[in-house]
Amino acid sequence: MPTSLPPGRDPAREADHPLARAFRSFTDAAGSLERTYGQLHGQVAQLRRELEVTNRNLTVSLRENLSMRERLRRICGACLNRFFPKWWSFHRSKFRP
Repeated sequence: MPTSLPPGRDPAREADHPLARAFRSFTDAAGSLERTYGQLHGQVAQLRRELEVTNRNLTVSLRENLSMRERLRRICGACLNRFFPKWWSFHRSKFRP
């Protein structure tokens, strides 16, 4: 059944029309998702930078710890050799890296 509308009036363009509300809702949701994506992208970039710094620091710390361990091994070997030479001569192979 044809309906007659006043000229220039399109019900789908009216603000309270369900289709217009659905498009507004979709547009709002899309905008919200874009903003959230942008924020998450920024947070991921920041976390990557922090992780790179942390990994560099851990690498330096590991090198320092290994170096300290080697120095302590030598010091312990020297002390054992000096104060317990017989014991040291028997067990020295256990202290080699």
